[in-house]
Amino acid sequence: MRCADLARMLFAAALFAPVAAFGQTHRLTLKDCVGIALGRSPDLRAADLEIRAAGETVTAARASLLPSLYGTATAQTISGQATNAFSLLNIVDVQDNGVISKANTRGLVGFGSVTLNYDLFKNGSVFGLNDAPVIGVAKAQKSVLVWTRALDREQIIFIVTTSFLEAATRAERIRLDARRVELCQQRLPYIEQQVGIGLKLQTDIDFAKEQLFSGEEMLRLSKAQHVAAQLHLAGLIGVRPETLVVSTKLPAVPVLPATDKLVANALAKHPGVGVESAMIDQRFNTYRLARSQLYPQVTLGSSALYGADLTASSDQHLYSGSLVISVPIFDFGMLQANKRSAEDKYQAEKYRLQKVSDDIRRAILDAYGALVIIQETAALYERNAVRADTAFQVALSQSHQGLVPPLAAIDAELLMIDNQEALNDQREKELQQFATLQNAAGGTWAWIR
Repeated sequence: MRCADLARMLFAAALFAPVAAFGQTHRLTLKDCVGIALGRSPDLRAADLEIRAAGETVTAARASLLPSLYGTATAQTISGQATNAFSLLNIVDVQDNGVISKANTRGLVGFGSVTLNYDLFKNGSVFGLNDAPVIGVAKAQKSVLVWTRALDREQIIFIVTTSFLEAATRAERIRLDARRVELCQQRLPYIEQQVGIGLKLQTDIDFAKEQLFSGEEMLRLSKAQHVAAQLHLAGLIGVRPETLVVSTKLPAVPVLPATDKLVANALAKHPGVGVESAMIDQRFNTYRLARSQLYPQVTLGSSALYGADLTASSDQHLYSGSLVISVPIFDFGMLQANKRSAEDKYQAEKYRLQKVSDDIRRAILDAYGALVIIQETAALYERNAVRADTAFQVALSQSHQGLVPPLAAIDAELLMIDNQEALNDQREKELQQFATLQNAAGGTWAWIR
C-alpha cells in the first residue's frame, strides 16, 4: 500500500470515527442528525468552494480593468552575415541608422521589454474605477451560488427530517406490533378455553388465529420498513446502519405562525427569490455590457524595449506609446441586435421573478392548508387514544380484582395499541408536513435548525 493511500485511510478513519462512536453510545435526535448531515454534506462542501472561486472571479474581473504591466528578459546567441545583432531582432539600430557596420556579426545578445496597457474607457469601464458590467456579472454569479447553497441546505434538512421521522416511528411501531403479537398469542388459549365450555364459537377461534397471523405479518413488515428507514438515514449521516440508534421520542409540535406574516417574510427573504434576483442582476449587467459596445473604446498602450550586445559595449533601446480610439461605424446591426437581445433577456428574467414569487406563495399556502387538516385529524386520534388508554387501565384494574376475565384486559390493550399506532402515524404525517412547510418557506420560518 502506498503512503498516500494509507494517509487517506487514516484521515477518513479520524473523520468518521467520532460520528460512528456517537451513534453507538447516544440515541440520535432529529437535531443531531440534521447537524451531522449538514456538516458532512458533499453538496455544501462543493458549494463553499464554488462560492470561494466566484469571489476570486470578482477580484480577477476588477483587476482586469486596471493597468497591466508585463516584462520580459531574454539572452540568446546570434550569428549572421550582412546584418547586425539588433536588426536581426527587429530592433531599430538608432546609432547606425540601420546601416550594417560589419560584414559578419557573432556574439551573445540580451534584450528585454516592458509593456503597459490601460483600458481608459472600454466595455462600460471608466478607468476601471466604476462598477463596470463585467464586475457586476461576476458579483451576480457569486450571489446566485450563495442563494443556491441556501436552497441546498434547506433541501438537506427536509430530506434528513423525513428520514429521521420514518426511522423513529418505525422503531416505535415495531415495539407496538411485537406487543400485539404477544397479546394475540395470549388471547388464543382463552378463546379455545371458552369454546370448550360453550361460551364461544369455532369461528371465534378462527378469527383469533387470523388475528395472530395478521399481527405477525404486520410485525414482519414493520421490521422490513425499519431496516429500510435505518439504511436511508444512516447513509445521510455517514454511519453504519447497525450502529445507528435513533430516539423514538418525536420532536415537539411547533406553533404555526400567522399566514400573512409567513408569506410576506418568505417573499422577502426566500433563497429562491434571492437566486432569481441575482439572475436579474446578472442579466442587467450583461445588457449594460452589450450597450457599452455601441460606444467608442479608448485604450492606452506603451512599451519600452532595450537590447545589448553582451560581447561588446553597444546597447540600443526603443520606446513607443499609443492612444487607440475605436469607434463602431457600421456592422450590419450586429451590436444593436446584441443589445436588444440582452435587454429582452433582462426583461424576461424580471417577469420570471413574479412567477417564482407566485410559486412560493402557492407552495406555502398549500402546505399550510394541508397541515391544518392533518392537525385536526391528529386531535381526533389523540382523543381516541386517550379514551382507549383509559378503557385499558380500567379493564386491567378490574381484571386484577377479578371483576372481569383476563380476556377483557387483553382486548382493551389490543384496542389501545391500534389507536396508539394510528396516532403515531398521524403525528409523523404532521411533523413531516411541518418540514414541508419549512421547505416551502425556504427556511425563512424554521422549527428545525
